[in-house]
Amino acid sequence: NSGSGDITLTNSGALAIAGITNSAGNIVLSNSGSVSMSGSQVYTSTGTVTLDVLNASSLTLDNGSLINGNQGVFIGSSGVSLDHASTIQTGPVATANVEMVISDGDLVLANGSTIIAGHDAIFTLTGPNAQVVLNAVPGQLASTIRTESAFSTHINFLARALGGIVINGAPSSTTEDGGCSFYALGNPATHGNGLEIV
Repeated sequence: NSGSGDITLTNSGALAIAGITNSAGNIVLSNSGSVSMSGSQVYTSTGTVTLDVLNASSLTLDNGSLINGNQGVFIGSSGVSLDHASTIQTGPVATANVEMVISDGDLVLANGSTIIAGHDAIFTLTGPNAQVVLNAVPGQLASTIRTESAFSTHINFLARALGGIVINGAPSSTTEDGGCSFYALGNPATHGNGLEIV
């Protein structure tokens, strides 16, 4: 699907996205069922992308898939997974955030996948065992979360008191320069310095 002006789509059941491109406007997708992408893109060069994945269903990106919202990306889902160099990003816009609310499940990046925000990345996870995972398996290409704001990445665990971050298969929030990590303004982010975990 492609066009200009706002694009709004509503669907029921499992949905595999082959591609949605908008040259001038926002993209809004609401789906009652799982959403998957493989080697495809949801892209707007001027607006925002909003994806609501309903009915306790998940969003999966694989094989270099791309979600690009120049002015921001907003996702609600029971789980979000990026694999094989897939990307969720905004444009280099000083007010553009990547924001996710994940109910029950995890945010998982693997095999060189990345999330890039022109301003902040804000993740709210509601499940008691929820995790943010940057490569569950050691030795994969580095997966990263990158922001262009000094305040940077905010991870809000609403139902767990401790832990929740996994890097290279191990519980950790230690940032490794050049490896699987959180980055703020191109530099490794640490808790209280570009990375907030509550």
